[in-house]
This record gives sequence, C-alpha cells and structure tokens, in this order.
Amino acid sequence: MPDDLLYHPAFFLFLLSDLFIRHVCTITHISPYNCMNKTSLMTRRIRSGKSPNRSKFPRKGRIRLILGIIAAAVLLRVFLGAKSGKSETTHGKKTTEIKQASVHTQTDKKKGKPSLPVKKRRGMVEFDDVKAVLKKYPPTRFSINDTLHFKKESWIVHYSLDTLIQEYGKKLFKRYHPQYGAAVLMEPSTGRIKALLSYTHDSASSIGTDLYCKSIYPAASIFKTITVAAALENNLLTPSSCIKLTGRRYTLYNFQLEEELSNYKNISLTKAYAYSINPVFGRIGIYITGFQELQEYAHRFGFGSSVPFELPVEKSKVLHCDSTFCIAELASGFNQKTTLSPLLGALIASAITNDGRMPFPRLVDSISDCSTGEIRYKPANSTWREPVKPSTAQTIRTMMSKVTRNGTARRSFRYMRNSYRFKNVVYGGKTGSVDKDGLGKADWFIGFASHNDDPRQRVAVGVVTVHHANWTVHSSYLGAELMRRYIRNIQLADERREKLAKLKEQDEVEG
Repeated sequence: MPDDLLYHPAFFLFLLSDLFIRHVCTITHISPYNCMNKTSLMTRRIRSGKSPNRSKFPRKGRIRLILGIIAAAVLLRVFLGAKSGKSETTHGKKTTEIKQASVHTQTDKKKGKPSLPVKKRRGMVEFDDVKAVLKKYPPTRFSINDTLHFKKESWIVHYSLDTLIQEYGKKLFKRYHPQYGAAVLMEPSTGRIKALLSYTHDSASSIGTDLYCKSIYPAASIFKTITVAAALENNLLTPSSCIKLTGRRYTLYNFQLEEELSNYKNISLTKAYAYSINPVFGRIGIYITGFQELQEYAHRFGFGSSVPFELPVEKSKVLHCDSTFCIAELASGFNQKTTLSPLLGALIASAITNDGRMPFPRLVDSISDCSTGEIRYKPANSTWREPVKPSTAQTIRTMMSKVTRNGTARRSFRYMRNSYRFKNVVYGGKTGSVDKDGLGKADWFIGFASHNDDPRQRVAVGVVTVHHANWTVHSSYLGAELMRRYIRNIQLADERREKLAKLKEQDEVEG
C-alpha cells in the first residue's frame, strides 16, 4: 500500500468506523459479518414474532465504547502528527535555509513588540535631534570633532570650524580686550560656520558664553542696509539719488527732518551709506520708504524670526514706530531697541554677497556612529530665504565696497587694499555704533570678501564689540583681519601644494 494512502484522512475514518462496528457487535453478541444476514439471530427473532431484548447497553459496555472513541481520536491525532513530521523531514533542508535567510522576528503580541529585523539599520538623525544634543551638551571648546552621547548612542560630531581661524580670533580678542566681543565667520554660499567667537573681559560681569547668538546689542547703522534694500528693491531710489542734508552727519534732530529745508546740501545715497549719515537715512524712512516697507524688509532679512541653527539664537528685534521721528530712528539705526545678533549679521552679509540668497547656517558638517562609522547626519546646502533680487544685492555690494575703500571702514582695510595678494578679492561691509544703557557702546561690522575666480576664498563676517569709556579696537578691524587671515591661509596651503608638486616633479626628472 502506498505511503500517501496510509496517511489519507478517509483511511482513518474507515478504521474508526470499523472499530466502532466491531465494538457494538461484541456488546450485542452479533457477528459483524452476518449482522445483516437473513439467517442471523436477530432476523430469526423478528420472523418468529419475538421482540428483541430492548435493554440498554450494560455499564461495562458503555465504558468500553467511550474508551474506544477516545483511543480512536488519539490514534488519529498521532497519525496526523506523524504525517506533519514526515513533511518537515522531507523538506528539512529547504526550511533550514529559509530560516537562516530570514532576518525578521515574529511579532510578540502579548509583549507588544513590533516585528523588527534582527539587525536593525539605524536611521538618519534629524535636525531637531542635533539641536537637542547640542543643547544638552553645549560645545564650550570647539574643535574639529567631538564625541557625544544621546539616546543610548554614541556620536562623533564633525564641526565645520576652521581651528586656525578660531585660535587667531581668540588671540585678537585677548590682544585688544574689549569689555565684550563676539564674531561669526561663515561661507556665504553654504552657510558653514568657520569661526564662532565669544569674549568677556575679566573685569566685566558675565552675560553668557554664547555672545555670538545673543541679540542684546543695538543694530545701530547696520540697519541702514535694510533701508537701502527697501529703497532699491522698490525702485524708489538709485545709488546716485540725492537726498537733502542739513546739520551734522552723525546727529538726528527734528530740524534735520523737516520736509522743507532752507539751508541744505545734496548727498548721494552711496555717499550717505559709505559715511553712515543719519539725517539722510532718517529722511529716507519718513518721506520715501515709510515704516511698513522698513518693517517688511527687516522681516525678509530675518529680524523677528528664529534663525534655524543648531544652537539657540535670540530673535533680533525691530523698533515699533508710532511717530515720524521714530521712523527716522529706525531707518538710520539711531536707537537702542532695534537689536541684532552677530550670527544674523553674518547672514545679512552672506545674502548680499551671494546674490540675495541667505543660506541656512550650520555648525555641524556631519554626524557618524561611533561603533559602525556610518554617517547618520549630513545637511545639504540650502537657502533659508531670499530677501532681495540678485540685481539689488549686486548694487548693495558695490555700495558696501565704498565703505571699506573710502568710508567709515577704510582704515581697517588698509592692509588688504595695499596688498597684491588681494588684488582679485572684492570686499565690502558696513559699520555702526550706538550706546546701550547698562551695556556700553556697541560697535558693529558686517562684511564680506570674495575672490573673483576661487569659490573657496569667499567669506562673510559679523563682529560686535562693546566698550566703556576707552575704545580698544574697532569691530571693522577685527572683521577685516579675520577675513584676511582666512583667505591667506587658503592661499598659503595652495602655495605649499604647488611647491611640493614641483619638488616631486624635479625628483622624478632627476631620478
């Protein structure tokens, strides 16, 4: 008999029925082979008219019947298990291969565990996770990389900082020792931070170790850049447009803002910007742009917004105006309530030199897993906002270059202006200073330096220093030195590589 027939369900039903019939016949003393025979005992009794014994099965017989049914059921279950075992044996090798190839585990519904791979691939780290870990472990001593622990994981955080510029900036602040100082140096096209500097004099009370992210400093004349952008973008003025000026350049009085002036001289917009003439910009705010335009373009450049950065940055504020004189104060930056952080200052300079595109600032280049070396975080270069058109940005760049060549920052850029090494570098900026009650005199510089042919030699900066009675250094000088050293380091590295390449070529020729 074939093996498949032995394990067929119909065969077990036949055996069970046969056992049942045999057991019943044994109890009733009837042979199973002649129970339906006409000459059987039951047939003879019916024909003779005698009624059969209608008594119930004896107790002993009922127990045997139940035990027989149970035994049949057990045998059926055993046979079915044997068939299943044989199937597993037949396909054992294939089942083992499937189990070894599978990387998933079954879902444990009782414990609520999801079905996960045995070796789960860790996902990419989100920007909010980076902010959370740097908030928990604030970077106090910047280096190329650092090892941090977050959510039972160990990360190697790779920073975008240039350690040479970082150390040089620290030396500058210690050399000139203002009361407070902060500086941000960044790549304008990528937003990669190359230097973050925070300085507090030993005699000054501490106001934090992250002064580059604080917005406690009055924006001063840096806001004139916003006023110029609003006037140029809406075709209200051109660089050669003339505005009336009466009185001194760096004051702001009501008589200088009157609509009709009897004794005045005309000042071009470019010259007023280069020399930071307050009354001219006060008149622009009142009679040309208005408060709504100034407020709108301030928001375009990031005032009043949270800067998307890995470290917490205070919002820069805009003076709310309820009078014409207040509008003049806002447009010229001659007030204490319009504030600016050094990071946003560097971003404004980046937008001007990057054709109106303000990048996302980033301190972290990448994050890798300590155990596997797998890259877990890699931000892409992207634009945060576009406050002005490329043509407007180009016009403002030209005006900012006048500041560093002929205007208020000309002395700070004397070295770069006279050095042949920077003859292909275009640079510019904007200065500003104003007193802040309880803090001191805040001195500002935002600017850029851009090589015509080499994208690596392009940088933007935002620097602020706070002084008391005696000034020790101008922020424009610190900004110029940071940009000069950054570009010069790139040039020196290129010169060393060229020299090594020539020596190697000579060795090959001589050899």
